[in-house]
Amino acid sequence: MNNENRRSDIPEEFRSQIRRPAQPSSVREDVEGIRRPVQRPPQASAVRSQGTAQGAARGVARPASSSAGQNVARPVGASRPATAPQRQTKPASKPVQSAPVQQRRVVKEQSAAQKSKSSARAQNAENTRSIDRERIRKARVNDEVKRRKTYDEPESTSGDGGGAVMSLINAILYIVIVVAVSGLLSYYVIVFANDMYAFVKSSEEVEVSIPEYATVEEIADILGDAGVVEYPDLLVIYAKLKKIDKTYEFVAGDYTVNGMMNYDELFYAFVEQKSYEVVRITIPEGYTVDEMINLFTENGIGTREGFIDAINNYDFDFEFVKALDEANLEGRTYRLEGYLYPDTYEFYKSSSEVTVIYKLLNRFNVIFSSDFYAKAEAIGYSVDEVMTLASMIEKEARYAQDYEMVSSVFHNRLKSANFPRLESDATIMYAIQVRDGERKGALTGEDLSYDTPYNTYLYSGLPPGPIANPGYEAITCALWPASSKYYYFVSDNYGNTYFSRTNAEHEAAKAKVAQINAGS
Repeated sequence: MNNENRRSDIPEEFRSQIRRPAQPSSVREDVEGIRRPVQRPPQASAVRSQGTAQGAARGVARPASSSAGQNVARPVGASRPATAPQRQTKPASKPVQSAPVQQRRVVKEQSAAQKSKSSARAQNAENTRSIDRERIRKARVNDEVKRRKTYDEPESTSGDGGGAVMSLINAILYIVIVVAVSGLLSYYVIVFANDMYAFVKSSEEVEVSIPEYATVEEIADILGDAGVVEYPDLLVIYAKLKKIDKTYEFVAGDYTVNGMMNYDELFYAFVEQKSYEVVRITIPEGYTVDEMINLFTENGIGTREGFIDAINNYDFDFEFVKALDEANLEGRTYRLEGYLYPDTYEFYKSSSEVTVIYKLLNRFNVIFSSDFYAKAEAIGYSVDEVMTLASMIEKEARYAQDYEMVSSVFHNRLKSANFPRLESDATIMYAIQVRDGERKGALTGEDLSYDTPYNTYLYSGLPPGPIANPGYEAITCALWPASSKYYYFVSDNYGNTYFSRTNAEHEAAKAKVAQINAGS
């Protein structure tokens, strides 16, 4: 027994009883007498050594015959002794491959690894070339940018110090420009203001001659040549902005002026000096244009011709006037009839006709608010149609308590196809008053046949325009009529109004009114 095969963990008293199994032959003969190599299970000796060691450790003595019987080669077909224990061993998880197979696998794996390494090196080389090309491209772009900056930009001081110097220079230039511009503007503001308001100017008197029908431009040149004003063009602009050329009528003659007179005083010096006496005038609701003109002229304000020209032709700056100028005014007597709001006013006796009419229109512009415009649009009426209807209500009803019901009759007729004509006596009376200069108390059969666009017995719908200048109540009732089913009304001499749904009811009401009027 070899020393290297001895086990040191077996007690000494059992060592003499243990026999090592005979080494099996590497070749055996089968039944046919063919010699075949014996397939030896891998690591069998290690398993047996481990099992023997475990048995010795547990203190169990295995019989020598059992140990020998497991390792002695038997002929094919020989049976095991009955007393031999049956030991099962686990099969190897994988069969041991032969050396040629393992060598071929190793060669294949090495070949695959070399191919993978070659592919990786090729990819890395390609990536490196791409990076180099990108780096070269960026370098060319940067060189081109630097070259353009060299030719396009002026040379600047290098370093941060140069940039700070340039910033300081730019700031100084900016401040200088701002100060220069501010100073220049301040200079012209002071000079223009001094020329306009005559703060510090010469008080020397100068004689100037204003020709007949002189314009603002001509007066500015005359004053400039005389040295009274330093900037004639500024004087013209001032006059245009204040509409002096439209409100002042210059009178020809020789005048004495001086440089201490401001622009307003200079223009006023060339107009007729008028009285500043104040007159207080109350305009009743429902007055016509003719009646208003008579009222103004009787109080010493303006002339009839001047008022008619201002009413029909002057360009007043109001939206409702602009709407009238854009509308068809054919058959209308006065352009601004209905818009000269009746109220109490104070005027200078020297006031021009334009000034008076403007004051009345401005009052109407305040009264006819945005709510009125919105309501007119909602019911499908223009402002002029509303004012026409309001003037008819004002002239037909004597008392304001009847305004809403009278308005409902007109609205009902305008909406109904069965009543195409309004048949209002007041519209015919207005036309006759314009024709004859006075208002009739009652209409005759001949008057009802008077052919005029204001005859609502002959022509359908509303007349060409308002027939009077209504007040606030009539305007609001024209926009917000009462809800009724009346289509007729008639009034007696006392101002009482009777409303009817049918023509039969209306005829009965007319008979009743005739009796009341006869007894009055």
